[in-house]
Order: sequence, then C-alpha cells, then structure tokens
Amino acid sequence: MNYKTALCSLLALWVMGSYSDNAARKNSYLAKLTGVPGQGYLLACEIGSNRQKLHLLLDTGSSNLIVAGSAISGSQKWYNASQSTTSYNTSKHMTVHYTHGNISGDIYEDIFGLPGLIEGDDLRNTKKFVMNAFVTPLLVVTRETQIFNSAIQPSLNGIIGFAYSELAVQPPGNQPNMQSIMDNLVKHLELADQFTTKFCGSTEAVARSQGQLKGQPMSASNLLIKNITVTGTLTLGAEGPTREYQFQTVPVVEASHFRIVLTDISISGQSLIQNCKELNSGLTIVDTGTANIMLPSVVYRRFKEEVLAHFNQTASALSRSGSDLFRFGAKICQDIGGVDTPFPGDVYAAFPTVEFDILAQTGPDPRILRLSLSSQQYLRYVGRSNVARANRDCFTLAVLESKNSDLVLGMSFLEGFEVLFNRRDKKVGFRTSDCVSYTQYPALRNSRVVGAYQWNSADDKSSAPEDCSPLLVSEQSATSLNALAIILIVFSIFVFFILCGILVFFLLRRKSKLARVANVDGETNSVSI
Repeated sequence: MNYKTALCSLLALWVMGSYSDNAARKNSYLAKLTGVPGQGYLLACEIGSNRQKLHLLLDTGSSNLIVAGSAISGSQKWYNASQSTTSYNTSKHMTVHYTHGNISGDIYEDIFGLPGLIEGDDLRNTKKFVMNAFVTPLLVVTRETQIFNSAIQPSLNGIIGFAYSELAVQPPGNQPNMQSIMDNLVKHLELADQFTTKFCGSTEAVARSQGQLKGQPMSASNLLIKNITVTGTLTLGAEGPTREYQFQTVPVVEASHFRIVLTDISISGQSLIQNCKELNSGLTIVDTGTANIMLPSVVYRRFKEEVLAHFNQTASALSRSGSDLFRFGAKICQDIGGVDTPFPGDVYAAFPTVEFDILAQTGPDPRILRLSLSSQQYLRYVGRSNVARANRDCFTLAVLESKNSDLVLGMSFLEGFEVLFNRRDKKVGFRTSDCVSYTQYPALRNSRVVGAYQWNSADDKSSAPEDCSPLLVSEQSATSLNALAIILIVFSIFVFFILCGILVFFLLRRKSKLARVANVDGETNSVSI
C-alpha cells in the first residue's frame, strides 16, 4: 500500500466514523411536564431498584441531579436510599448554592430512568419507549433553605439540572468530576446533545379551559389558581429536520449557563436602555428554573416607568392603581360581575407588549433576533376572588428587580415560545409556541418570534455588537488568536512541505550523481579489460 492509498483509506474511515456517529444520534424522545403556575415545570423520574417515582424541577440554570432525602419543608415524597438495593453512599458531602437559597447533603449513586417516554417528538404517537436505567450520581438533600416549598409546589421532590457540565458543583477533592445528568442521557439514549422545551403557561383562558372558574364559592383568600395546573413537553435529542429548521437561533456566549447577549428591550418602540452594556454586565441567561423575568435595577426602573405610562393611558376598570402592582406580591384585579361572567380582558390590554432583541450573529454582518412578549405572559393569572361581594379576576406581575446585575429570562418569558437548547452547537433557538391559550381581545398581541434584523449601531445602543458584553470582547480576542494560530500552523505546514521538497530534490540529485559516477567507473573498467 503506497502513501496515497493509505491517506484515502484514513479519510474514508474518518468520514464513515463521522456518519456512523451522527446516524447513531438521531434518536429523539418526548416527555410530558406538569407544574404549578409561577413555580416551574416538573419532570417525572424513577430512581433506585424499587423505581421510586419523584417529580423534579426542570432547570437549565444548574447541572446537578438533586433529590429530597427526607420530609424537608413538608415534602410529601422523597428518595429513600435504604429501600433501594442499588444505592451506594460515596461518603462525600456537598453544598449547592442557588439564587434563592442553598441545599446540602450526601452524594449517592443509584440507577435512574425516565418513565413514559414517547418515541419521536409528537404527543400523538402512542408508541412508548421503555428506557434502560443507568447509574448516575445524585445529591440526596438533608438540609435546605427556601428551595423546597410544599405549600406552593407540593409535588416538588428535587431538581434536575440540564445546563452544561462546567456548571456542575463538585464535592471537595472529587476526581474524576461527576458527569451531568444530561451528559448521561445523551450517552445512554444515543441522543444529539440538545433538547427542546414547550411550556404552555397559565392565562385566564387556561383556567377557563380547565373548568376552574364556574360557579365555585370564593373569598378574598380563596384564589382558584390553587387548583390550576400547567403542562408542557420536553423533547430529548434532535427534532425532525423540518421542525428544527423553524427555530431561529442565537449563540451561547458562555457554555456553562445558557448565556446569551441582549442588545435592547423596548416598549412601544421606546428603548429601556442607554447602552446595551446595561443588559449584559452580569449573567444574561435563559433559565427554566427561575419563575420570573429578572431585570437589573437600572433597566427595571425604566421598565416600571414605561409600563405605568402605558397603564395610566389605557386602564379604567381596574381595582387599584398600576403603581401598586410593583410592590412584591401585590395583585391587580378587575371586577367582572357575575361569577360565571367571561373575562373582558381589560387588564391584559392595560399593559404593553415588550420586545427583546438578542444578538444572533457577529462578524462582518451582525444581526439581532427580535422576540415580542405579550402581557399575557408577564402578567401571571392568579385566579378569581370575591371581595365585598364583587367577583374579580386577579393578576400579579412576573417581572422583578434583580438583586444583582444579572438578567434572567425565566418562565414568564419562556412560556411564550418553544425553546431549543442546543448544547452541542452552543445555540439557543426560539419559535412561536402553538400551545399557549390566549384570551382573545381586540388589538391584543400574542407572543411571537418577530424575526432577524440587520444590526443598527444607533438603534442597538452600541457602535458594535462586541461592545455589548465583555465576553464578546474576550471571544473576539480569542478568535483573533485562534486565527493567528491557524495561520501559523498553515504556514508551518507549508514551510515543512517546501523543506521536504527541497530535501527530496537534493536526495534525488545526489542519487542521480552517484548513479552517473557508477556508470563512468563501469565504462572505465570495461575499457581496461
């Protein structure tokens, strides 16, 4: 075999290997999600030899698998290691800190599975998939603060983190590092390293469709939202090529959280920022584990001003002033008359649509992706009450001020869209959701993907997209260094081949000279004879 044949064989093997790897990772499975409005979506899981069924919060802001290990905060169910013959206590202790509290416990290893998976990405498919359980590490919680709240989310038994492995908290001195649960799912289910969420949300129309608002006794403290559930789906792996093409994607600029770059937030064409750096000075992330939209202080103040200006121009039939709504936990209600009276929709109309611009492409042709968020997403419906013999539909604002400079697009944002989390290609994709039930009202817009636009340095509050985030500056520097490294490598290879060519030339020339000398000697010898 000469060198050309060997090179072609290696190339063929590489192509076949790449094809086989891609072919083996075309599986996709769909799981149903349930939850409580404003508290997140839960994924049913089975852990242990006796298949203990627990409901875990789907969280793209963390990477650990965490389960309650006792009746902490009044949990109704928890993981009991002593009842599983496959459980193993690693004798390692760990604490994990979250935005609203922390948890601590012991690291166990046990088998894990997802019951009720559906093959493909269509709920109409009745073909169930029986998943082979696999061993995975999990943190069994023995102490926690403000994480598990049975009064609000009684069926919450833990957290399943779907972010990148780099975000996984490790016990002290742990070698090798624990793999994230998503890494294990990709490996054992032979998936493309991505997943898609569809959260159907809670609106007045959802409550009505569930039959919760008809002729039931109510009081000021008896909001019927307690009986309302939200649903959604989680698709593991790649969707069909036709459906996946419909997503419009933006880059993940730091592969730990799903960190993106926002370039603007606007209301009625009025920007809420002076410079796009205000949106990205802290973490700017897409997080299914956070209930609300969290805005940095300076942006939140402007959001409040614009919302109140719009509210004061349009609201008339509401029970309190708009400024009251910005107090934490406050509710705004609308009198509706009889208990079975259809909701007129004035509350939703009193609040504006909010547009979010996300950096979609850098380079010589930078672009942004614009998403339009309906007031039916960021005004969370909390039920129908009766105060002073007046029936009222009540809402609370799902946009809060961040305690730091972070900006979080939480559940009240994500419920307006289907969202693709492509960990492999470091992208987040959006498309208009088809599962949200909207209250119909004249001139009231639904949430939607508006589309991609050319970068405009004036409108986008920056001279260049790289100015919006310090990560883009460092990334640009890294890209420049990588480009320089590639140039140097190519140049080195070029020089190497030139030197090899020169060496071969001189060797062949030397060989030719030696051959001529040998021929001359041979002729001389023959003449002498």
